[in-house]
Amino acid sequence: MRTAYKYRFYPNKDQKTVLDWTLEICRRIWNIALADRKIAWEQEGKSRSYEDQARLLTEEKQKNPELYSVHAHVLQDELLS
Repeated sequence: MRTAYKYRFYPNKDQKTVLDWTLEICRRIWNIALADRKIAWEQEGKSRSYEDQARLLTEEKQKNPELYSVHAHVLQDELLS
């Protein structure tokens, strides 16, 4: 079972910029993974496993070096949600 904690956070301008950038990258990864799942279901009638999506993430990181600016675990967690 996962436990959630809430903390107050008051980021300064630099931290806000980094957080916004991280959220934008996570949004892109989520949309890429969702599109991949939709295409796989429509064309093959199969769903994608986490391992399939992780391979996709590796390919995307090779295509888009900007993804390296976000920690790998953050991107992997996007695939699990």
